[in-house]
Amino acid sequence: MKVLKKVFERLVHLRMDMPLNPEAVLVRAVDQAPDIQAVVIVKLWKDGTVDVAWSQMKVKELAFCQFSMQQAVTRALNTNGG
Repeated sequence: MKVLKKVFERLVHLRMDMPLNPEAVLVRAVDQAPDIQAVVIVKLWKDGTVDVAWSQMKVKELAFCQFSMQQAVTRALNTNGG
């Protein structure tokens, strides 16, 4: 769970003026794979559809991931003017 917390904390610090392409995000994740306990992924496809998936984890861990993502997005929107 510490790894996921670090990832979400890092996302909070990312700024809209420093975009990472999907490949860079995935490469970072693969590089950290040995330390990752679980994964939640949201993919925005070129046709505008969204796909969500997650690896096996406890419900409370999934809820924590969702909450952390919501907080990170809210902070990013507030920081960058929405």
